[in-house]
Amino acid sequence: MRHIFILVYVEIHQFFRRQLMLTETTMKLLFIPGFNNLRSFNSKARAYAEFHKAKRKVPGYRKFLETHQFSKPTFTGMVPNVYEIPSTDKENYVKQYSMNERCVYGKMP
Repeated sequence: MRHIFILVYVEIHQFFRRQLMLTETTMKLLFIPGFNNLRSFNSKARAYAEFHKAKRKVPGYRKFLETHQFSKPTFTGMVPNVYEIPSTDKENYVKQYSMNERCVYGKMP
């Protein structure tokens, strides 16, 4: 349930964020003081959504997660623990998987 909530929340958040970024005046609303906890949650939710999208669409990343025996991060309340997601780098990801495996749906756009 939390998984679905996060993914839906991120889509709604992205829609409103795009609207706020249309003008300089409305963009200032994104940085109103006192909303640091919300901004922190938003960043973790967006990172979780990107992780989930890459896991579904990028064959090399899916294999990378399998070799690290990782399926998904845990949650603390409604907040995904994105720090649990294994980090990729040149040695453990870029050199291990071909260019096509690292692309969405396994082929170069």
